Amino acid sequence: MFTQRFRLLLFTVLALVSLASVQLGSVAYASTPRVAMYTVTLKDNRTTLKLRRGDYVVLALDLGNGGPYNWQKMMVDSSYLTRIATTHQGVYTATRAGTTTITALGEPKCYPRCGMPSIIFSLDVVVQ
Repeated sequence: MFTQRFRLLLFTVLALVSLASVQLGSVAYASTPRVAMYTVTLKDNRTTLKLRRGDYVVLALDLGNGGPYNWQKMMVDSSYLTRIATTHQGVYTATRAGTTTITALGEPKCYPRCGMPSIIFSLDVVVQ
């Protein structure tokens, strides 16, 4: 339930921010460019995500097929992506232009009895 509330709140805030403008003299300036929110799941393993500064990324590796894993050893370069919430494996905002990689180790929840192998999640992120 928290996730749905968080997404609704984030969507509402983003919608209001993108519509807001500041009136300075006779010229109206947009207060901020439009931002986007991306949800990254295990299906995005070994792909590239292109972002603009200010965009949001919900790292939700435990959704869908990522459910049987305990996600550990998350490596996210905070100079490009700043963590703003702890939902799932984190909610991040793109703060600096450049290229980085998000990696995580998925250990099977059933280990060792199931014999399922561990996996390494990797996502290249390009911030423009």
